[in-house]
Amino acid sequence: MTQVTLLQKKLLVSIGLCIVVILIIIAVVTFGRAPSALPEVNQSVLADPGPLNCSGNYFAFITRNFTSPITTDEINATEERVIGQFVKDGGVRPIPGAMPEIPASSRIVAYGYYIEPNGTPHAFYGAIGNLNMEPYALANSRLWYEDTILGNAMFTNRVCTG
Repeated sequence: MTQVTLLQKKLLVSIGLCIVVILIIIAVVTFGRAPSALPEVNQSVLADPGPLNCSGNYFAFITRNFTSPITTDEINATEERVIGQFVKDGGVRPIPGAMPEIPASSRIVAYGYYIEPNGTPHAFYGAIGNLNMEPYALANSRLWYEDTILGNAMFTNRVCTG
């Protein structure tokens, strides 16, 4: 009787190992593909990657290109304009956030800034290190603009020039 139990245990272990091997094979086949080097981007967003300068109540959004990037002076002036409008309309001046550390070899090609009604500021930076990443950075920044600004009724008087 002891031998049957030992044989049954060996059989169960063998079946369990087979199941594990099958699951590993399925996982490798399904998820083991190498990821593409660049993220997939909605082609409609890439259709017009030209510069934008958008503004409205309590927000601003700017895009440029690798050869003509956005400067820190432009970022500071943009934030001050948005904050000034917010304060003029009765809001309490928000504490500005720190600008992220961007490597000297990178260039800022997109910048977004907005203030929530409670005074909380938010910023978006799109920085790239080479020209090849420009379409993806601009596409991601426009998606941010569509989701965050266009998708929010609190931002009014939206005007964009290109």
